[in-house]
Amino acid sequence: MRDVAEEDVFRASLPAAVRLLSMQCARHLPAGTLGNAEAAEALAAMIEDGCGDDLRGHLIHFAIRVGARRLADAATCLARIGRGGAARIASEQAQLVGSLQYPLTVERDEEAVATLRRLGPTYARLLAALQDAGRER
Repeated sequence: MRDVAEEDVFRASLPAAVRLLSMQCARHLPAGTLGNAEAAEALAAMIEDGCGDDLRGHLIHFAIRVGARRLADAATCLARIGRGGAARIASEQAQLVGSLQYPLTVERDEEAVATLRRLGPTYARLLAALQDAGRER
């Protein structure tokens, strides 16, 4: 066992993050798996078509909380390794995901749909920021 600085672990994870965001890992996922902007748009369409109790419950009691927290964690880690641009985008994503909680809870689904459609384009921006290695240090 060896000691590894947390920042080194964060840096070492960046290539995997780029693969995930670019969907280059799709061969390891079940057919039909969506990610990033496609997933945000598909969820927006599902909510727009009528958000059932099961989906609403899953989103407000689990997925939104976990998603916002993980994105906030990613933003913190990115900031710690000097990737400020990517950190700001991940922070924006965390805020957008977290802001879905209230409108879905009070059934203001149009607001949630609009938020998801604002979230979608942030994935391409985050991918570009992560691929832009070396400029931010």
